[in-house]
Parts: sequence; structure tokens; C-alpha cells
Amino acid sequence: TRSSLAMELSTAGDADPRPRDANRSAIDCEAYPRRAQQCESQREKRSNLLVALSEWALALYSVELLSTLALCTAAALIPLALQQKERPSPQQSIDAATGDTQRVLELLLNNPYVPSAEQIVPAWVLFLICAFIPLLSTLLLSLAAPVPGAVRAWLYEFLLLMAVTYSVIESIKKYCGYWRPYYYEQCGFNVTTGSCADFSAQAMKSFPSGHAGQSMSAMLFTSLQLIGATRVASRDYCLSLGCGQLTVGLSSLLFIACLAPVFLSVWVSASRVRENDHHPADVVGGMLIGGSLAVFFYLRSFNDPFSQDSHLPRQVKQHFLFAKSEACTRLHRSEP
Repeated sequence: TRSSLAMELSTAGDADPRPRDANRSAIDCEAYPRRAQQCESQREKRSNLLVALSEWALALYSVELLSTLALCTAAALIPLALQQKERPSPQQSIDAATGDTQRVLELLLNNPYVPSAEQIVPAWVLFLICAFIPLLSTLLLSLAAPVPGAVRAWLYEFLLLMAVTYSVIESIKKYCGYWRPYYYEQCGFNVTTGSCADFSAQAMKSFPSGHAGQSMSAMLFTSLQLIGATRVASRDYCLSLGCGQLTVGLSSLLFIACLAPVFLSVWVSASRVRENDHHPADVVGGMLIGGSLAVFFYLRSFNDPFSQDSHLPRQVKQHFLFAKSEACTRLHRSEP
């Protein structure tokens, strides 16, 4: 009968173990070149996502991260052991013809103080710049072109870099004890008595600039990471227009784009002079310290950003806490 024949045909059609959508997708990928390219791109994206997730998991759930955090904590505590340098208030006493004594103040230290909430780059904005931009850059690079060990190398070195930068700059601040441009207002200087009403440690922490040092170390480290990961300094990037008749080079443009974080750090540093929060020498000193440390820590775990292997990290460093690796250089006491 017609009903039995239709049932047999439907049963035969259902015998295919693969769903119709899967069959169609597989046939399209094999038969049509464009569809095959799309399928290959989708598989590559899934593979990159899995590799990136595994890299972040290895970096975050590791004993090595605990040792790195321990070193960062120890480095951040070093400035607490130093004593703040106390300088006498700069002033000159002039005896007037009337017999009165007049005090002349240093004009470069008599600027108005701008509260932190009203500054161009307050402390919380600086924290977001130094943490969010490097984290976002590393996350995007790990998803676009994951490299084994790159996330771990970046995370450990970046944490140590920021901790050491803070420790060095804060220690120099306490050791030098140089006056800020708003010293007189911050300490409540009394012209009559020639002394400060209240001692302010922050008023003697001008050199070097913490904003300049922290931002330059984080942003230069990020720029070096972008240059190395994209290999923009060792490869030629170009854009073909008009069926290949016109070629536009993009290497220089991409290289400048990778330096955008450094330009952001320069703006942060310049804002400190604009608001009379630091002297120009303070900003230059902070930028030199932060930039030097960024280069040292980057080259410690990554290849030269101008080399062919700039996207490949070196071996992840082992710290002294909980580190067990055959590659570690062990020191043995010589037996007599």
C-alpha cells in the first residue's frame, strides 16, 4: 500500500546516523572552496581559543604564580624600612631698613596644590592604565595568535616589573626627600615664624615621579610585547589595492601603532608638570627608571623584539620559592 511504502522510505531516510545539518555542512566544506576556507577559519578560531584558555589556566593555577606574588610582596615592603629624609624649609631672611625681618620664599615651591580627585590622572586612573591596558593587550594576543608559554612569561615578569618599579621609586623618594612644587601649601608654612605648621612626608616626595615611572614601565613593556608578538619590526606588512597593481606598506604605520602605549605614558608624565605636582626633572627621572626596568624585565623572558623569533618567549624563569625544574642551575657546596 502507499502508506507502507511511504513508511519504508521514511525509515530508510532516517537510517543515516548523521544529522542532515551536519551532512550539509560537511558536503559544503568539501565541495565549495569558499565554504572550505570558512570552515578552516572556524576550526582555527576554536583551536586558538582552546590554546589560550589552557595558557591562562596554566599561568593562574600554578605554584610559580605564588612565588612571584611572594617576591612582589617582599619588594613592595622594602621602602617601609627606609626613613624619610627631612629637609629644612627653603627661605631667605632679609633685614629691611625699618628693622623688620622679611622672609623670601622659593617661588618654584609656592604653587597651589591640586587635590587628587581633581587631577588629570588621579591614582585610580593610573591604576587602570597600568593594569587594564597590558592585560587587554595580552588577552587579545593570546586569542589571536597563542604561543605556548607567552602568557606565563608575561604575567610573571609584569608583576615583578611593577613591584620592583614601585620599590625603587618609593625608596628614592624617601632617600632624597626633595620638595614638591606645592611644598609651602602642603606643609602649612608660616611666613612669620619661618616654619611649617605640620610635617608632611608627601611634600618631600617629589623626585622621582611615581606616575611617570609606573606608567612608563607598564606602557613600554606593553609596546615591546606588541612589537615582538606581531613581528612588525622584522616582517613586511602591506595592503594590495586594485587587483595587486598598487601595494601600500603598513609596517611603519603598525610600528607607530604599537608605540601608542608609550605615547600615553608620556601624556601621563607631562600632566604631572602641568599641574605643578612634580618638577620636570622628577618626571624625566621617573621615565628613565621605569623605561630601563621595562626593557630589562622584558628581555629577561622574551626575545629581542627586532629579531625573527621575537614572538617566542624564552624559558619561563624559576624563582627561589617552590621552584622545581631540571633546567634550574643548582649551586652545590664544594666538598673538601
